[in-house]
Amino acid sequence: EITKNMNTGMKNYGAEGFEGVTTTWDLVQKELHCCGVETFADWKNATETFKDGAVPDSCCKGGQAEGCGKAPVDQEKIYTEGCFSLFSDEFNSNLTIVGAVALGIAVGELIAIGFACCLGKRVGRGGAYV
Repeated sequence: EITKNMNTGMKNYGAEGFEGVTTTWDLVQKELHCCGVETFADWKNATETFKDGAVPDSCCKGGQAEGCGKAPVDQEKIYTEGCFSLFSDEFNSNLTIVGAVALGIAVGELIAIGFACCLGKRVGRGGAYV
C-alpha cells in the first residue's frame, strides 16, 4: 500500500498544483540519500519529464545541483537505492524506541496505581490519613 502511494506521488511530481508532492519527494531523496521507490529507474515510468531515463536533481549525490539528473544519467553521481527500503528501515528502528518509551510509561502508570491503592486502603481504615 505504501509503495503504491509513493508511486502515485511520483506521477504528480512537478505537476501544477502538486508543489507539496514535489517538495516532499525532493526532501525525502536528499535526506535519505535515495532515488525513486524501489530504484532510481522508477522515475522512468513516473512522468513524461523523466521518460528518457532522467531523474530529479534531488537524486544527485553531493546535493541538489541544477541539471545533474538529466539523461543520460551517470549512476556514479546519483543515489541508486530506492527510498522505500530506507524509509522502512528508518521507521522500524524508530518503532523500537517508541515502543520502549511507551512500555516505560506503562510501568510508571502501574506503579502510580499501586501507590494510590495503598494510600486508599490506609485512608479507608482510620477515616483520615495523618
